[in-house]
Amino acid sequence: MGQQLHRGALLHFLEDPASAGEESYAYYDDGGLLLEDGHVVAAGEARRLLGTLASTCDVIEHRDALLVPGFID
Repeated sequence: MGQQLHRGALLHFLEDPASAGEESYAYYDDGGLLLEDGHVVAAGEARRLLGTLASTCDVIEHRDALLVPGFID
């Protein structure tokens, strides 16, 4: 399976919003969610993550979507 970078708007929760308020999340208009063998290994600004990728990493664009790691359907 290897690495995949999912690129799109990213809403990433860092803490419980009930206790941390606005400090509980990070939002990136151009974000990236890096997966390795199906597990999240990094989340953040896409430009920063793109510079760290292996040449075999697939980049999957989700320009019209909001990525929210941690939710499973």
